[in-house]
Amino acid sequence: MRIESGPTPDQRNRAAIMVLVLILIAGWCALDGWIRYPAGNLEEMTRTLPKGAEGTIQVNPLVSEHLAGRTAAEVQAEVGEPPVRTADELRYFGTDGYLAVQGGAGDRAKWFKVGQSKSSILIQKILAGVLGALGLYQLAKFLALTRRRVILDDSGLTTADGKTIRWDDMTGLRTADFGKGIVELEYRSGGRADTVRLDSYELSQFEPLVAEICNRKGFALPSATS
Repeated sequence: MRIESGPTPDQRNRAAIMVLVLILIAGWCALDGWIRYPAGNLEEMTRTLPKGAEGTIQVNPLVSEHLAGRTAAEVQAEVGEPPVRTADELRYFGTDGYLAVQGGAGDRAKWFKVGQSKSSILIQKILAGVLGALGLYQLAKFLALTRRRVILDDSGLTTADGKTIRWDDMTGLRTADFGKGIVELEYRSGGRADTVRLDSYELSQFEPLVAEICNRKGFALPSATS
């Protein structure tokens, strides 16, 4: 006699869905944070370029709103040469906006916000990292779940954590929650009483396991109304 029980399809499917949902959401956030949001901001900044602008947009993370109000010389000293020049202004491009400054000595830089903010982009990246890590953790749990086995054979009951409860050590079966799909096997270990929980949600062979234990030990076979 040998009964081997793995997880139920319901438990396995729910765990798989959790992994899939976490990884999909993490991937979506990663696309937003590293690709879609920056690309959308770049496209919007490109549309603002006047005709005749010379140069290519180059996003510099150092360019931000804190440079607004500074002169062209002060901006250039902090972030270098402007990547784009027009007939009457210099332009610098940040993650979520651009800086425009006239070339005159007394002219001050102005900041123009576009699309998604730096904080929105950062939040998407953080969410991608956190949810991705959770997804990998749940994936590891799912793989462990698919390998988990409870075995009933001539040596006794071997639980999912590898502990074997010998037949002679089994002393009783608590069946008050059998209607909920749960029983508790009572046994003695090292001179003390203990129990192990058998759950129909976790064991695909729950009923054959319980029936064989009752048959072998002479326990009353529980029913949903007991």
